Amino acid sequence: GSACFVCEAAGESNSVSVGESSDCSRCGPSALLDWQKPQRILEHMAAHVLFDPTLNSSEERCGLCLRPAPMCQIYIKKGRGKKGSLSIDQKRSSCPNLVRFNYASAATSSESSPCSNVPTVCTLCPDGSPAVWTYSLHAHYRMRHRLASTAHFPSQVLLARSETDGMKRIWNARFTVKARKKRRVIPSLQISDAHRPHVPLKRQVSS
Repeated sequence: GSACFVCEAAGESNSVSVGESSDCSRCGPSALLDWQKPQRILEHMAAHVLFDPTLNSSEERCGLCLRPAPMCQIYIKKGRGKKGSLSIDQKRSSCPNLVRFNYASAATSSESSPCSNVPTVCTLCPDGSPAVWTYSLHAHYRMRHRLASTAHFPSQVLLARSETDGMKRIWNARFTVKARKKRRVIPSLQISDAHRPHVPLKRQVSS
């Protein structure tokens, strides 16, 4: 049947802004990045750091945009109290792809989310220095502190086999596009003549 409407005063919209998707700067339009899922962004970029043959593995890379250091400056901060959690200092940090993510979750490798590439503090750098991404820590030691041997590294990044295999799967599937659900077509409403808006015409009266 036909539809009728109740007119109400116009008010402010409560619409929620939706994050946009964009192409990976290295992969192009074949790899679409969803910025509503920051952990997937970290995984994708980290897969480049580990397996991309076109990247110079001796360079320290930003885990959000892959630009070489020191183009991006990422700082971490600790929450209040002894058990305060770590997080990214959004005000001090600078990166074209700066996005909020849960630090503790991102730093933990699991079967469903193998990546553990997060910014971490280098104990050799002066206090207050920008953080270094975990997967680039060895490159940082070599380039920034001129340490040639891993025996001289204050800490070493040794990825478990499960993390390496999981990241390799992400790298191999980076061009896989999941099928999108088809939108349900909603039929247009038929408005009855009795409920259509009518504007009365003013009759001009001659004097």
